[in-house]
Amino acid sequence: MPLLKPACSAPARSSFELNTERRLLRDLTALNFQPDSENQSWVVARTSPGKSYSHVPGQFIDGRTGKIFTPPNARMVMWIEGSLHVLQTLSGPPQQDRKYQWDKPIDISISRSREEEDNFPYPYRDFNATVIVHINDTLQGEEKYGPTFVVPDEWVGYAPSAFTFWKNNAAVLVPSAATHLKQLEALVENPNPLIAVVAARSLAQAGLLDSAFVRGPLARAQGLRQSVLVCLVLAQLPAQKPLPLKEGQPVTLQSLYEAADEAVADEALPNDLAFVADQAPDSSTLKSLAMGTLTLPAWSQGSLASLFNRARCLKLLNHIAVRQKVLATRTEDDAAIQTVLEWFGVRPPVSASPADAPR
Repeated sequence: MPLLKPACSAPARSSFELNTERRLLRDLTALNFQPDSENQSWVVARTSPGKSYSHVPGQFIDGRTGKIFTPPNARMVMWIEGSLHVLQTLSGPPQQDRKYQWDKPIDISISRSREEEDNFPYPYRDFNATVIVHINDTLQGEEKYGPTFVVPDEWVGYAPSAFTFWKNNAAVLVPSAATHLKQLEALVENPNPLIAVVAARSLAQAGLLDSAFVRGPLARAQGLRQSVLVCLVLAQLPAQKPLPLKEGQPVTLQSLYEAADEAVADEALPNDLAFVADQAPDSSTLKSLAMGTLTLPAWSQGSLASLFNRARCLKLLNHIAVRQKVLATRTEDDAAIQTVLEWFGVRPPVSASPADAPR
């Protein structure tokens, strides 16, 4: 699924469109082929969602009294249906186009599921998506469709060779990647983008993405590949660290924001990302860098990790905003950048100096 490209004069993209792009980026950073066995297949497919609605099985309205009757212990569920068009079977028994349908339980004890809380659209319900999915026909309903990763249409042709590489080199792509460091660093710039992002994820899980990586392979990458690398670098940073709050200082939202800004000010990797933005040759690179901020948790969730993520994202986005003003172009990429800046509440800079960019 390609990233959306609005015209410069087009209005900002909707929250749903941005969240669809967040879903794509999140899935690419998480892509992981797991071992298959009998009656299980990895396939490349296209989802075509049908109707969906929430209901309580067995619930009905009494025609005489007009009262709603709900069976004991009944739970609200989401009915989901659609069709899966199989483009290619990567492993296991050959798969054919099929219909899918299931009731997805809704836990009313919490307001939203984790996926809905992060506003990631669901490819079996919310939008047509190209996916790499693990199918296990020994299971039923939603469980039959195991790990599902949304992928861009232009990367689909790389899936067979990426899967073959993974099967033959699984030991290289484990989180304890230090023993294969040189090989993984080379794979990050592999012509196959699926191999490249899986290798980069292995390095990130081992905490091995460093300044040389940001100013080297990441700075040289382009488009969606660069966005995924930015996601992985930001995700590798520590979720928790001390907040430098002054003794006796009232704890307000603003004081927390300021303390988080101070806590991450000297972090090397965010500063390296800002340097890449400052050196960006065009708005296409700036767009890729901006898109890479979209998968981190929203700071409205109230956790310390979200405060640090906010500070790191804003550091990069403020440098992007300044560089965008320096380049002074008006392309489709600039429109996309502006949408991301508005999404994070970053205002256009008054000056062209990163130090003067709004925080």
